[in-house]
Amino acid sequence: NSNKMSALAATQMRQRSHMKKEDIGEPHLVRTLEGHKGAVSSVAFASSGKRRLIASGGLDACVMLWLFGNEFGSVSSRHNEADEKSTHRPTRAFRFAGHRGPVHRVAFNFDGSVLASASSDRCVRLWTPSARGESVEIKGHTGPVRCVDFSPDSQRLLTSSDDKTVKVWALPSRKFVCTLGSTSQEIDAGGYGPGQGHFRHRRTAQSADSSHSHWVRAAKWAPDGRIAASCSDDKLVKLWDLEGRRCVKTLYDHEAAIRDLAFSPDGTCLVSGAEDAAVNVWDLRSYALLQHYQAHTAAITQLALDPSGRYLASSSLDTTLKIYDLRRGQLLYTLKAHKGPLGCCAFAPTTCGHIFASGAADKNVNLWEANLDGIFSPPHHMESMTNHKKKNNTKKHKTILSCCSCATYFY
Repeated sequence: NSNKMSALAATQMRQRSHMKKEDIGEPHLVRTLEGHKGAVSSVAFASSGKRRLIASGGLDACVMLWLFGNEFGSVSSRHNEADEKSTHRPTRAFRFAGHRGPVHRVAFNFDGSVLASASSDRCVRLWTPSARGESVEIKGHTGPVRCVDFSPDSQRLLTSSDDKTVKVWALPSRKFVCTLGSTSQEIDAGGYGPGQGHFRHRRTAQSADSSHSHWVRAAKWAPDGRIAASCSDDKLVKLWDLEGRRCVKTLYDHEAAIRDLAFSPDGTCLVSGAEDAAVNVWDLRSYALLQHYQAHTAAITQLALDPSGRYLASSSLDTTLKIYDLRRGQLLYTLKAHKGPLGCCAFAPTTCGHIFASGAADKNVNLWEANLDGIFSPPHHMESMTNHKKKNNTKKHKTILSCCSCATYFY
């Protein structure tokens, strides 16, 4: 039986060697989007009516917007070159200026009608994704704003900052709601915009056991909108009850500053990535650590989960983009097409194959296409996490039972 399996694997490898990546469904680069004058630090996808949108933020203090008339792309066994060029070519591109410092994060609301950007100028801007590029400003943080995220219903906004706080804002009024972990309600603070005046900051005491003690790199809403998660240079991940405005759980297992996090689409898992290149997958029902990956050789910059929650992408300062199968607990691909450290990655909200993007210090956004579910056998460069951990980590870990669709083993 083992000889038959080996022969079958060898036959499949020979077949794959004569096929294009597009035919197999393996990740392949389909487009490079240019426009930034500095490193790209964030990228996001959205669908708005018949338009498909890609936005990016960069250290050049600008936001770029690319409009696609059709789908971002579709994976098929045969590609016509002319069709592929028309499918992946943006119909229009816009450059939005308004921030006075590097843009760290961009995010769309649920229907792509509003684009938010967070910047070192201590402001968040809400843009209308159109040719005019109109925007309004939200002020309230006393340090660079690292992250911005819309609630699932787009009625609230979550921001995190180097001022060690996570704040909640009401939309569309842009009114300040609260600082998570604060011992008092800052109800007197107002939003900022035309005719509204500046945010009036009230000093509030922070609870030492609930607030972060260092820069807050990212804050994200859970899919149900009832809880949020934040990560910080204090090496902690915190889960927040939005109604009670309090920390309900702190996760401690990282050993370095945490750069980013992402919820699974069903809200049962949370993924976090740190400066020591570690990626952790948590079960939010038991708060157990399900998986640990140490595949990168430098700091993680951003994480992204595909719409199914099965596949994870991670960008890193080691110049690579990695794709994992969380259901199997395996590293699938290491992609390298940028000239310089990667700053970001994102999956498109599409069910037709997998479209994802990466941005880097080379000032470019790369658009990738794959059909990860359609690959008929593991590629030759798929790495077993067991072998990878043996080579790269001397720590001994125990196996943890599978608790959700994206959990397998933790070594």
